[in-house]
Amino acid sequence: MLGEPGKGGALADFAENVLAAGQEARAQAQTAPTVFVGRGADGMETGLAGSIHTEVVDTLGARNVAAAAGRDLLARISMEQLIQWDPDVILTQDPNFFQRLQTERVWKDYRAVRQGRYHLVPTVPFGWMDHPPCVNRLLGMLWGLHVFYPELWPQARYQQAVIRYFDLFYGYTLTPEELSSIDRLQS
Repeated sequence: MLGEPGKGGALADFAENVLAAGQEARAQAQTAPTVFVGRGADGMETGLAGSIHTEVVDTLGARNVAAAAGRDLLARISMEQLIQWDPDVILTQDPNFFQRLQTERVWKDYRAVRQGRYHLVPTVPFGWMDHPPCVNRLLGMLWGLHVFYPELWPQARYQQAVIRYFDLFYGYTLTPEELSSIDRLQS
């Protein structure tokens, strides 16, 4: 459409490779982690099964703990419900909720918090998971591969793929130090 078939082909190839890496990780992983995606300042809003807000989690084969609570929407849940689910991993794009996970006593007994498996999803230059719904979800998939399956996607492999993404999609040469800075801001 823009008269750049070579560039379009390179972007499409990259996207297909990320999707294939997700399928490969799903097939190779011993177990898929259970994941809660907390939205909002209190973290008590989440995407249900089929929600675009948890699409990255679903695509990578992780199990959205809220999937059984309904389909295709966002929903508010209670602390009691989250206690019952007790996810392996908690994700959020909200810095307020992330801060609460670190400081409020009520969160200390959750397995994900005890084990240090709670993360603020990167948002530079845009959200990597669900907001806005765009091509940045490929970054979210790369990040998720590293977070969910670190034995299959170690730091070096993850960094190399993200740096390649920035080069292809943004025409920006992201340095490993800049990427580390993005990740430090987020976790």
